[in-house]
Parts: sequence; structure tokens; C-alpha cells
Amino acid sequence: MNLAESAVKRAVTYTMVFIAIGIFGIVSLFRLKPELLPDITFPTAAVMVTYSGVGPEDIETLIVRPIEESVATVNRVKEIKSACREGIGITSIDFEWGTDMDVAVSDIREKISLVKGALPEDADEPIVFKFDLSMMPILFVGLSGELSPGQMREIAEDKVEPRLERIDGVAMADTHGGLEREIQIRLDRRRMEAFGLSIERVVNAISDENLNLPGGDIKEKQNEYLIRTLGEFRSVDEIGDIVVSTRGSAPIYLRDIAVVEDSFKDKETEMRLNGNPSVMILIQKRTRANTVETADKVKEEIKRLNRELPRGVRLEIIMDQSKFIKKSIGNLSSAAVQGGILAVLVLLFFLRSFRTTFIICTFDSFFHSCLFRCSLFCWLDPQYDVSGRISLSSGNACG
Repeated sequence: MNLAESAVKRAVTYTMVFIAIGIFGIVSLFRLKPELLPDITFPTAAVMVTYSGVGPEDIETLIVRPIEESVATVNRVKEIKSACREGIGITSIDFEWGTDMDVAVSDIREKISLVKGALPEDADEPIVFKFDLSMMPILFVGLSGELSPGQMREIAEDKVEPRLERIDGVAMADTHGGLEREIQIRLDRRRMEAFGLSIERVVNAISDENLNLPGGDIKEKQNEYLIRTLGEFRSVDEIGDIVVSTRGSAPIYLRDIAVVEDSFKDKETEMRLNGNPSVMILIQKRTRANTVETADKVKEEIKRLNRELPRGVRLEIIMDQSKFIKKSIGNLSSAAVQGGILAVLVLLFFLRSFRTTFIICTFDSFFHSCLFRCSLFCWLDPQYDVSGRISLSSGNACG
């Protein structure tokens, strides 16, 4: 008994099978979470150390070389590369494919902890991270308006960033551009020489005063109170009142040898949106979060923020990664429809019967080829990459 005879004699059975396949495909469609790129973990980690005001040669000698020597003993290391620039050194470690990067990053941190004592005290703590596709921003959001660059930066950091980072699926919102606040202390060399002070002495005095320290505890009957000594600066005047030294019995204040100003960092970049000064906010998603769902939630929050921001200030989306994904899905749908139409025309050309062509296309070609194949891929891998789905639809749709 061939397939055609079996299908005729057991029509109910085959009908139930095709209905089950259709339900299977519909369920898989709702489980589908498309991504622009597949979930790939590159076997690469990096160590970044910042040391402000130091040239590339000193960065290489004092920081990069000790780090390279320490991480070279980690298992399965393939290649080590470093880049030194003014104030920053980055060491990239490539591993063999198949290396467990969580274990590798843990080993790197362990090795670096052994050489921390050899690094300069003024250098920042080494930052170890592994490369991940989720580190790529999914949205570039611009904040522009009639306010000054410093005010827009303040709005972005104090109001926009916290709101966006609370969204489910958002890992970080990072602001770039504008003017970043900075407390500047401009020392007078002649006054320092007159008082016999060095820059190191002044720096140590400032760092020692800007501290919050625990002060013990007080027990009163059944209550216990923790005491803290609050020493962090709250205003520019407090910084100027620091005693950096004494001359006899007279104190020497910081304001006597320097000018303290609440100012901004030097502007290195200029950002404009629609001809107006602006700042840019880069939004990164979490590792397991879906790009399209996260981007849609961010867009809804941006609409709410635009209603709350000062007049003349507005958030606009500059780049949206989810648009590329939606376009790819749209191309997939159009390719499936075109493949189905071509399959119908080919069957009609050879069979020369509308009725027979309709029956075959409805119960065999359409359900078996489209729903079964697409649902199989979607079910086995709900995050199957867009490029794989496109190649599947263009080569085998309704074939």
C-alpha cells in the first residue's frame, strides 16, 4: 500500500497528524525569540587598567608587562596582545575554542591578584571582562534641547539613566557627550614654594579629608547605635577649608595656595542632534534578554520620559538594533509567501487541475513543508539566528 492509498483509506488519521503539525508550528511561532546574531561566546578576555596622566611607555613598563607575565600561565592561552595609550593599558587574552570562559576569567583574576602589589598604588583596580555579543548597544538614544551641555548631561545621568536601567532586560545605560562635572583645584606654584609645600603633600591632605569612616557603636539599654564620622566634601567651600600644613601655630588652608572651582572636564567630543547640542545614551541588554522585547520596553519608557522632561528637551532614538531583526523577519515572511506561490504554480503547470493542486497544496505542500520545517527549527532552537532562518526559507520554502 503506497502513501497515496494509505492517505485515502486513513483520512482521519492523516488529518489529525496535519492538524497536530499546524498546532505545533503555531506554538513554536509564539516561542520564537529572534536575535540579530547567534548566542556565541568568543574565547577572548581582556584586562583593563587606567592610570591617569601616565604616558604609553610607562603604562607598558609599570602595568602591562607584569599583567602579561602573570596571565601567561593560565591554561589554554593561545595569544596575548596589549595596547598602551595615555592613561590606559588593555591586555587581550585569546584562548583555545571550547574553553570555559567563566573559569578562564576566574583564573585571570586570581593571577592578577598576585601581582597587584607590583602595580603602582595610584593606578585604578584592574578590570577583567570577557567579550560577549550582548556588550554591543541595542539602542543609541540622543537627548537634545535648548539647555546647556552641562545641564543635559546632568538630566541624562540623574533622571534618564536610572529610569532606563530599571527596565527588565536592560543591563546598563551609559551617557556620552555634553559637559561632565569636575571639581578643579588650580595650585599656585609661587605660594606653594613660599610655604615649602609639595604637590604630593597637598594631594595626600585632600584624600585624607575626603573620607567617611566608621566610629564604633554605642549601646544604650536594649538599643545599639552605629556611629559614622562624615568627612566627605559637600561643597567647594569645604574643600578650600582643608588644612594642608601649619606654619608655626598658624594653619595653611588649601584656599591660600590654590583656587577651587566647581567646573567641567575638558570637552573632547562634540555631539549634535538635528543641529542642536546633545548627549548620547548607549543602552546594553542583559546576556539572556531578548533584543526586540527589551527595545520595545525602552521605547515605551522613552515616551513616558518625553512627557516629563523640561520643555524643549526631548529623547530621540538614533539607532535601533531591533529594526534590523524585524526587517529580517519580514524578509522571511515574504520569502515564505513567494515560495508558496511558486510551488502552487509549478504543481498547477504539471497537474493542469485546480482541484488537485488545491488539495495537494493545502494538505501536503503547505503544512508539511512550511509548518513542519519552520516549527522544527523554531522548537529545537527558540533563538535560532536570523541568517539561518533566511537561508532556510529561501532554499526550502514550500518545496
